[in-house]
Amino acid sequence: MTATRALRPATARALARVDAGTTPYRAARDEGIALSTIYRALARRDDARAAHARADAEAARRRSAADAASALERRARDMQRRIDEEQFARARALLMRKPEGGQ
Repeated sequence: MTATRALRPATARALARVDAGTTPYRAARDEGIALSTIYRALARRDDARAAHARADAEAARRRSAADAASALERRARDMQRRIDEEQFARARALLMRKPEGGQ
């Protein structure tokens, strides 16, 4: 990944004009910069925004996968707890039964 270069003041002003609704051609002409300069700056900015969007989407995917895994772990613990409770109840019932033969 390359370091982000700082924009020259004229390029920054031209980008601000484009954001305000001016065409790139008019903004470049008014600021005295080459049209290719403004288009390169717009492309870099769009690439940076797309990279941030991809990173955010990946982070959201990882969070949802972690949430799903923790939900499965909770279900497994709950099922094991129920099984343990049922086994305990059966064992207790066996122990509490009266012995056969009247003793």
